[in-house]
Order: sequence, then C-alpha cells, then structure tokens
Amino acid sequence: MPVVRRIGMRPWRSPARGRPSGPISAGRLAAGRPGAGDRAPIDRGDEAGPRSSVRTWGHRALHAGVSGGRGRGVPAQRRPRGQAARRHHGQRLGGRGRRSGRRPLHALRRREDADAARPLRVAGRRHGHRASLWGRSDDPAGIGGREDGFPADRNRGGPMKARRAGGIGGVAGGLSLVECLVVVTILGLLAALIIPAVQAAREAARRLGCGNNLRQLGIALNQYAGVFGSYPIDGEHPRSSIHVALLPFLDQGPLAETLADQATAVVPQLSSFLCPSDAVPLAEPGVTWTSYAGNHGVGVQRHGYNGIYGLAGGRPVGPGSVTDGLSSTIALSEWCLGDTTPEARDPKRTLFHTPVRLDRPEDLDRFAEACRGIDTKTARVNHHAKGLDWTWSEFGHTFYNHTLSPNQPSCLNGTGYQIGAWTAGSMHPGGVNCAFADGHVRLVKDTIDVLTWRALGSRDGGETDHPAGR
Repeated sequence: MPVVRRIGMRPWRSPARGRPSGPISAGRLAAGRPGAGDRAPIDRGDEAGPRSSVRTWGHRALHAGVSGGRGRGVPAQRRPRGQAARRHHGQRLGGRGRRSGRRPLHALRRREDADAARPLRVAGRRHGHRASLWGRSDDPAGIGGREDGFPADRNRGGPMKARRAGGIGGVAGGLSLVECLVVVTILGLLAALIIPAVQAAREAARRLGCGNNLRQLGIALNQYAGVFGSYPIDGEHPRSSIHVALLPFLDQGPLAETLADQATAVVPQLSSFLCPSDAVPLAEPGVTWTSYAGNHGVGVQRHGYNGIYGLAGGRPVGPGSVTDGLSSTIALSEWCLGDTTPEARDPKRTLFHTPVRLDRPEDLDRFAEACRGIDTKTARVNHHAKGLDWTWSEFGHTFYNHTLSPNQPSCLNGTGYQIGAWTAGSMHPGGVNCAFADGHVRLVKDTIDVLTWRALGSRDGGETDHPAGR
C-alpha cells in the first residue's frame, strides 16, 4: 500500500507512475489542490465494509502535517466538491487556510452523512508506527484517537462536550452520586412508612377473617341449641367433640355422616377451623387442627366444669342454665396451635409442667401464679400440641379454661391434665377473638383483669358487671 509521509522527509511516490513526483508544497496543501501525482489509494478495511477501488484524497492526513506540525496519520474522508470543499479545507486547517475564521473548530457539528462519518483507514507509517483505525497507535489522547478506541475529540485533545443527543462525539448525561444517595434515601423513607402500614392492613384483614370463623361457629352453636335444647356435650368416645356435633350446622352434613358411619375415615382439614394469622405446625393427610376451642370453665379443682358445655352422662347445659347472661359468657375462643418440635419453648404454644402439683381447691391461685411466672427456658416441657385433632373431646384438643388471662403460658398442674391451665391466645396484636353465647364476637384485650376473665368464663358465678376488655 502507498505511504503518506510528512513533508520534507522523503519524496512522494505516485502509485500510478511508480516514480517520485517531488515534495508537496505547503501552499498547494493549504489551497487544497495537490498535484496530479499526489493521490493515494485508501483502504477502508473490513470495519467499513468491502474494499473499495475509489481513490480519494487523504485530506486529514495531509493537513495534519501542515497545521499541527506533527504529521499525525488520521482517518481520511471522501473528497468534498465545490463550495463544500472550500469550506471543508478552511475549517480543517484550523486557522491556517482559507475561510478558516468562519467557525471555531469546537463548534462544528457532526456530519449526518453516514458515508462521510464512517471511519477510513490510511495505511501509513511514521517513525516506525502504523496508523490505526481511528488514529495513530502512539497518540492515544490527541487528535488521532483515544486509548479506548473511540474517535478523538474535535477540540484536538480537549475534554469532550456532554451532549444529550449522544453520538460518536457525545457522552450521555446521568445522575451524580449525591443525587443517587438522595433518591435512595427517599425510597428508604417511603418503604419504612409504607411497609408497616401494609402489614397492619393485612393483619387487620386476617383478624376480621378469624372473627368471621368464630361468628359462624357461634351461629352454628345457637342453631344446635335451638334444635336440641342444649349445647353440645363433652363426649367420652373418639370423634365426639363439639366441632363434630356442629358440622351439620356448618354445611358439612355429609362429612358428619361419614365420621359417624366410618370409624377409620380420613378426617379432612377445614379452613373454617383455622385462624388466618396462625400457621399450621404440621400439614399432613389425616392430621387436623383447630384454632378454636370451647370454654370449659374457670378451674376444675375449685369450680368444676362450669362452662357452657356439659359432661357425658351429666346434666345437659342449655341457654337457660347460663344465669350470668348469654352476652356475658364466652362460648368459644381462639388459641395458638401447639408446636410439635421437641425444642420448642414458645409461651403461647408450648405446654409446660409446674414443679409441684397443687390440686387442692384453695391452691388454684397458687397454681395460677406458678404457671404465670414459669421459666420457659428451663421448665419441663410436655409435647402435647394444643389444637391437634379437632375430633377429640378433651382439654388441649377442643377445650380450654379461664384459669389464666389470654396469651399467658399453658401448664399442667404437675402431671394433671384436667386441673391444668389451658390458656387462650392468638397471634393478633393486643388480644384474642372470643365468641359469646349469644353469637356476637369481640376482641378481648390481653390486659384484662384475671378476675374479669374468670367471670366471663363461668356460666353461673353471679358476676354480671364485668364488661370485657376493661
């Protein structure tokens, strides 16, 4: 390939004639009119497409030797014609040619002609260095090119101007570090405000769903009492719980018949027996849970079974037996499902043992204090899971009592089940949902006095002036 060299070094060798044609004068270069033997073939290279046989002027390569005095080999462009040629030569000379003062060089706009903007490669050598696609390999920051391979700055080495439009010579605008930090801070504050509000709204919806489940059970309980004249009893055989007795009044008549006829039938899990805020500890076929238990009184060791459910073989309890008032006596409450893992020690879920058995009637308050202050980290644990198997009629399965106020620990009295404290509880913040004997549902607060809570659990204790939640 022919070589473009600086003026005064070696004579120009014409590729057409194969002989020197003499040095090129600066005046001829400034006028933009090289001699007839000064044309050189330009190799566009693979980057610009297939090879072209068009012979064009190496204007930029020649002008660099005159204006800069450094002889940089820069990409050449196609030869402009007419007035555009004169304007082109004057601008490219940077103040040393004709019509050079019309525009400053840094204010020139990029050409929109795709062919004119396409880089060309001039095969040439200067001091042993070969010209690259965008400029000389030994000139990374000047007019010949940059180290990253992008075109050189139009200001001949000055900083590039950031342009919103982008392009070969422009840099897209962006956010500064301070702006990014401000945006991140604002988003963090919004998340800190929105996430708790969303969680509170979801919990309120789950609490309403839990209350609706209890309301359905309360309505079914009153329908049962209207049909049979009494409330369900605490059965002695399997699948005789109050939940099984209420199935026909919960639109589960076929299931009730199946459980009555087939002793080995698989019992399904009913969603209406689960609180939406509580998670099922063990979900397997045949393993059923209930978050709602029946009130079986205050404490067996002193008051007996003075809830609204009678015992098998005993006197049935009907609405007329609730002398404290149906609206002042709790029929059903929720509790937290027990944990089946041996290492579990959750005060709301785990069943503990008190160190000493206190089974005398006068020891009820002592036992309640021992259970309330039990050390949940060191106390003996019983692995009975509260709420497991809603078909079984027993404390811990489908019955609770009012020995302790809501969300307190549950304890066996030494080893006694019937005289233990089976405490109501929930995962709702602030209290537990309770269905009263007249069918209405109310959230009873955790801070309720224990005597008031016991009064709400007895059907005939004579305590009628104890509004719930105070």
